Amino acid sequence: MSTSPRILISGGGIAGNALALQLVRAGIRTTVVERAAAPRPGGQAVDLRGASREAAERMGLMPGIRRHQLDERGLDYVDARGRVYGRMS
Repeated sequence: MSTSPRILISGGGIAGNALALQLVRAGIRTTVVERAAAPRPGGQAVDLRGASREAAERMGLMPGIRRHQLDERGLDYVDARGRVYGRMS
C-alpha cells in the first residue's frame, strides 16, 4: 500500500490548475477533473496587480505571462450589433 498522497481537484479553472501546479511541483500525484467539455469561448481579462501578481511571481509564472500579455489600453462593452455601450479606461 502506498503512503504517498494522491489528490483529486474538482475544477479546471485558475484556482484548480494553480493548486495542481504547486502539488505536482511538490511531488504529489494530482488529478484535475472538469465537467465542461471544452474551454469557454471568448476570453477574460486578467488583472495582475497586488496579491495576484505576487502569487504569479512566486509560482514562477511571470516569464510565460509576459510572453502572452497584451498591451491593454481599455475595454469596450459591445452589444450584438457592434455598438459600444460601456467603456473602461
